[in-house]
Amino acid sequence: MTCLVFRPNGERIREMIIRTRFCLRVYVFCSLSLISSLSAAEKWNVLFIAADDMNCDLGVYGNSQVKTPNLERLAKMGVRFDNAYCQQPLCGPSRASLMTGLRPDTLDLHTLKHELRIKNPDVVTLGQLFIQNGYFSYRSGKIYHYGNPSMIGTDANDDPATWSERNNPAGIDKTRESEIINFGPNKGLGISMAWWDPESRDEEHTDGMVASDVIEQITKNKDKPFFLAAGFFNPHCPYVAPKKYFDLYPLDKITIPDLQEAREDLADVPPMAVMRDTKNWPYYFKDITVEQARRCKQAYYACNTFVDAQVGRLLDALEENDLIDRTIIVFWSDHGYFLGEKGLWYKRKAFERSARMPMIIAAPGFAKGANSSKPVELLDLYPTLADLCNLKAPDNLEGASLRPLLGKPEGKDWNKPAVTQVWHNRDAWGYSIRTERWRYTEWLEGQAGRELYDHGNDADEITNLADDPKHADLIADLSQRLKPYVQLSSEKRPNPVIAKNAQVKKLASGMKFTEGPVWLPKENVLVFSDIPNSKLMQWSPKNGLSVFREESEMTNGNLLDLEGRLLSCRHRGRDVVRTSADGDVEVLADSFEGGKFNSPNDVAVKSDGSLWFTDPPWGLGDREMQQRGHWVYCRQPDGTITVVSKDQAMPNGIVFSPDETRLYIADTGGHAKVSDPKLRDAPAQVFIYDVAEDNTLKKRNETLPVRSDGMCVDVEGNIYTTTDDGIVVFDQENRQIAVIPVPEHPANAAFGGRDFKTLFITARKSLYSIRMKSPGAKPPGAKW
Repeated sequence: MTCLVFRPNGERIREMIIRTRFCLRVYVFCSLSLISSLSAAEKWNVLFIAADDMNCDLGVYGNSQVKTPNLERLAKMGVRFDNAYCQQPLCGPSRASLMTGLRPDTLDLHTLKHELRIKNPDVVTLGQLFIQNGYFSYRSGKIYHYGNPSMIGTDANDDPATWSERNNPAGIDKTRESEIINFGPNKGLGISMAWWDPESRDEEHTDGMVASDVIEQITKNKDKPFFLAAGFFNPHCPYVAPKKYFDLYPLDKITIPDLQEAREDLADVPPMAVMRDTKNWPYYFKDITVEQARRCKQAYYACNTFVDAQVGRLLDALEENDLIDRTIIVFWSDHGYFLGEKGLWYKRKAFERSARMPMIIAAPGFAKGANSSKPVELLDLYPTLADLCNLKAPDNLEGASLRPLLGKPEGKDWNKPAVTQVWHNRDAWGYSIRTERWRYTEWLEGQAGRELYDHGNDADEITNLADDPKHADLIADLSQRLKPYVQLSSEKRPNPVIAKNAQVKKLASGMKFTEGPVWLPKENVLVFSDIPNSKLMQWSPKNGLSVFREESEMTNGNLLDLEGRLLSCRHRGRDVVRTSADGDVEVLADSFEGGKFNSPNDVAVKSDGSLWFTDPPWGLGDREMQQRGHWVYCRQPDGTITVVSKDQAMPNGIVFSPDETRLYIADTGGHAKVSDPKLRDAPAQVFIYDVAEDNTLKKRNETLPVRSDGMCVDVEGNIYTTTDDGIVVFDQENRQIAVIPVPEHPANAAFGGRDFKTLFITARKSLYSIRMKSPGAKPPGAKW
């Protein structure tokens, strides 16, 4: 392009400079516009390469012993991520997270079970997104979880919606698995220290077949956009590869960490951090020798190089088909792996060696031969590929596009940490946050221990600094940053209210409909209502079930007043009564403003002696309703009765918080019997009120979103609501913290027993109990 207009002397020179600058700007603008339009029109291909259980003991990551020339070749084509981390160091949840861009907690997947579509039927997976945008999506080998070698050759835990087509090769590592040498005979090959080095060709093994299959697809689909996934099973145990790869690693050159030093490394570690590994420490299996561990490490390294060779074959195929400049290449492993460090083997730990894995991305037009030390996560791959390929990703992805780091690998604007979690069972789990310098881990949110490692000075995580007061502020900051990521469902946490190993027990059955349990501490019995039979029943640990009162006037809710006397809400009597020590029944409240109550249902007691009760029409039958609504009342000690709430359609259970600053009222929701037409379509919920000193109520904006009948509270302020799902427990911040399943639909619950830590549950025709961690709350000032 020539844009020069000549002028004499200095004026001519200035004119030349101005016009040259202008023309260059136009040229650059036009060129960028052209590139942009070409990129929009052309769809980049994606070659998605996965290894299984591969850690960073690789030549490409600085371990000169382990030969990975093809991964080094790939790294020269793109960006090597030096601090890439999985979401959970276990195949199933890690791979599901990566393929959905969602964390294990969001998916509610933490085990190897095949539950992705069961729990997340509408999730759009990575391959599915490419299909929706006109790509051919293909898988060969392992991308989702497969048992190795048990599921090789099958679809295993695959997701059909992710792929246009798929293939499941099976090589001699599957068909001749009886020849594999297993040092852990009490375990299957899928979790073993086992190896085999047959004289064989690469293509006789499953991973060699996977490479050949994907190479065929590259050639076959080179003229249309593709998302091709090559899922290698190595170096997952059993460690099987052709002998020529073993020969690269003479056994006398394979070192194993000193076991005494390894044991010392674990001295300051919380027990939960290594709970799966200590029974048969070291190496997980009983009686494994150092020499056997050395042999397995040699085999692991051989498998790494075997995988590297298959990567090289795939890169060659792209070059031979002139696709390198049109293909984004991603190499990843699902997590890291221990090979004797700290005396540990395998994965499933929150340490660096278990959480960190290799990840390399080569994308046309981005940095080449570069390294990034920024912490990144596997779930970042989904938004990254969607971004690079101009695809509209789902809005709920929890990772971030790595495009900025592909352009500037050490970009200062990247400050997102990496979070890895470990889940063994509901009583053993933890979360770990990794910044550029620090790894901080909490077990059971700190209740079972903490770890802090300074990766600026302690890359092997030898010294746990969590108890060092010098780092108290740092720990507080990292703990706060970690909190938003802890989203484990209540079913997978330790039950915060049930005593350890406690189970729901059936105590009695044969009633028609049970309600209103109350514990009588002096008599050491539980009294409860069998409403249709119009009886009060009693159960004692000594004598079991018997009748407490033959005729109860269809009593529903029961409670003790401050003196320990029995209060009862009677449907047939349309009243609230008190039973004295000698058995006399005294009516405390039966009418308001000249009309009988509807059908008093449940009662609560306050420390000032006031009684609070609900009055729906459930037990009214054909009798005339004499009140203008279904309200909640308060009876003062002097007998004065006032309406305290008209907000409920069908008020039911009622209970105070332990400090009496809150009142909870269950509303079972709209019903044809609701007298106020404005409330006939009201939702079922539990209302929450602030209680003033003069006993007036102020309704809070928040409610408990459950259809509850009866309720009770423990001394911690947790609210136990009876629902269709069992006993649903909320804490004082109105968060659901537990569910206690009950075989029958529960109607009410109350604390009792000599230490008040037994929860008694009336459920349809039966009575149940379960032991709790905290005792039930008594009204302040109660004399019983």
